Amino acid sequence: MDATKHLIELGHRQIAAITGDIESTSAQLRLEGFRKAMADAGIPVNERMVINGEYSIDSGEFAVKELLIRRDRPTAIFCFSDEIALGCMHALRTSGFQIPRDISVIGFDDIPFAKYFVPSLTTIAQPAEAIGRMCATLLLDLIDGKSTKKKRFILPHTLVVRESTGRIA
Repeated sequence: MDATKHLIELGHRQIAAITGDIESTSAQLRLEGFRKAMADAGIPVNERMVINGEYSIDSGEFAVKELLIRRDRPTAIFCFSDEIALGCMHALRTSGFQIPRDISVIGFDDIPFAKYFVPSLTTIAQPAEAIGRMCATLLLDLIDGKSTKKKRFILPHTLVVRESTGRIA
């Protein structure tokens, strides 16, 4: 939700979303957050701008090519992973678009080399160490025969603003 809210705060209304594997819980939750942020801002979701993909560079590149052939092109793209964003940004640059002047891009994960993208990638950072600790604890509990009633854990995240997002021109 925070990724989409950031784009909306920058003035974007034509926001595309490139999902990861839509069967995965992470993609479903990110799509839910995208839809909620758009609804909260009173902006209808253009379903033609929601492209289901995979968590891969190729998926980002392919999805952008689909988005660019449409008359109603986005001014911003929320990629459900930084890998998707890398492919997305590559496809935008090779098509002659400047990021963020023409189209803003935001990712998710804050992978170590996100700050080295050109331009550096605005993204949502997840608490990797806390996720690892929680997974280890859950695994040890399961090994010890303890049941875990809670199925979903949502840990705090951080919006990392870098160069790939900007105000709509």
